[in-house]
Amino acid sequence: MKAVVHTLGCKTNQYESGAVIKKLIEHGYEVSESFEDFADLYIINTCAVTAEAERKSRQAARRCSSLSPEADVIIMGCAAQNSAKRFLNIDNVVAAGGISGKVDLIERYLNGERKFSDISISKSYEDETPVRNRTRSYIKVQDGCDKFCSYCIVPVLRGRSRSRDFDSIIKEIKSCRSKEIVLSGIDLSDYNFEGLTLIDLIRRAGRLGTRVRISSLSVKAVTPKLLFAMKTGNYCPHFHLSIQSGSDDVLNNMNRQYTSQDIISACRLIKQYYPRAAITSDIIVGFPEETQDNHLQTLETLEQAGLTYMHIFPYSIRQGTRAAKMPQIDKKTKRARVKDLQNLREKLFSDFLESEYGNESEVITEQEEEGYVTGHTENYIKAYYPKTHQKIN
Repeated sequence: MKAVVHTLGCKTNQYESGAVIKKLIEHGYEVSESFEDFADLYIINTCAVTAEAERKSRQAARRCSSLSPEADVIIMGCAAQNSAKRFLNIDNVVAAGGISGKVDLIERYLNGERKFSDISISKSYEDETPVRNRTRSYIKVQDGCDKFCSYCIVPVLRGRSRSRDFDSIIKEIKSCRSKEIVLSGIDLSDYNFEGLTLIDLIRRAGRLGTRVRISSLSVKAVTPKLLFAMKTGNYCPHFHLSIQSGSDDVLNNMNRQYTSQDIISACRLIKQYYPRAAITSDIIVGFPEETQDNHLQTLETLEQAGLTYMHIFPYSIRQGTRAAKMPQIDKKTKRARVKDLQNLREKLFSDFLESEYGNESEVITEQEEEGYVTGHTENYIKAYYPKTHQKIN
């Protein structure tokens, strides 16, 4: 029997898909993560962070029957949490589960249950162990969110913030044989298990030998104490900050608890500790009530902050959030502002690459592409080497 596990969305989803894959392998399935493969069972781990992500999740679910008309399809994750019944009405879908109990959902299917759903949310952290990638493995340490930003449906779907047992995390890291691990969570900066904070975790995890990356940090989490803790361990100089906008008015409307100056200060502090750091972020464009002056302030803030790359998303309405009821920006204006951000991104990334010219970096190789072996440097620049190169890790 063959199964395909197709994952959309965040690193937390990727970690949870790994636990599903492990369960399937234990039951004798040959498992692929290539959505193009023929399979007896398709599992779609969905995303609902934007309306587009949810649309792609439904599209993937419908596509399974054309890839393999007799296959069963299981849907799980945030989009299923948001609309399980809608997914159950899609051809070949036999089960739909939300963000909790993903491995249990597979177990119920393997025990013969069909046409069922379970979108209950666990109030405590669910400890799961995934299969491992030899190159890079995600270590999930936290789930849920208490922030309730005005644009975001995730706290409703994922539930309140909950942190993983500290010793369980350290045990998993020690048992992991990957060349790099990535500490991940829905709101990683909020990690707190029985008084042990993210800084405590960073100190301990960074001394275990494996190269470590941190998936995402809030702006306010960037402090000298945190950066000093990272410097004492084997951490990559790569910071993904949850910024969203560089306009004070927009940040206030988003219910983000920081200012444009906080963004600039956090980025400059990072550069003091890590001069070659890559600083990336996600930016929402055309948020409700965003004026042209707000947009220009975002451009100015991000340039002053010295971001090296940004992922740009035009705002999309998520029903059930406060921002969905606010006055919306027209699509034409959004497209123009997206273009402005793309132009800035090209400049910032070009400047970053130019600043790295002539520097040496450690590269952990990941895959082959058109005659080259590819991988990423510590500060997440993609590198290409001929297959015969002798200095590949």
